[in-house]
Amino acid sequence: MPNYGAEIICPFFIALYDTKNSYRIVCEGLCPEASTAIGFRQKQAMNEWRHRYCLTFHYKTCPYAKALAKQYEQEEKK
Repeated sequence: MPNYGAEIICPFFIALYDTKNSYRIVCEGLCPEASTAIGFRQKQAMNEWRHRYCLTFHYKTCPYAKALAKQYEQEEKK
């Protein structure tokens, strides 16, 4: 299995599952001890998402990364 994590830039990325009929990107969750899985019906859709957000410094525009970054900012203000 390829090491997808080696090419990922997004700091919130955890894992990528690319198996027959199951295409998911797993990221940090919004609460401790949780994660968020983004499921795709087609491999092409997952790869488009990955190339748009996970593999570039544009990850900050990802809706999940935005939510996580906002959460970290709020925690730092406390």
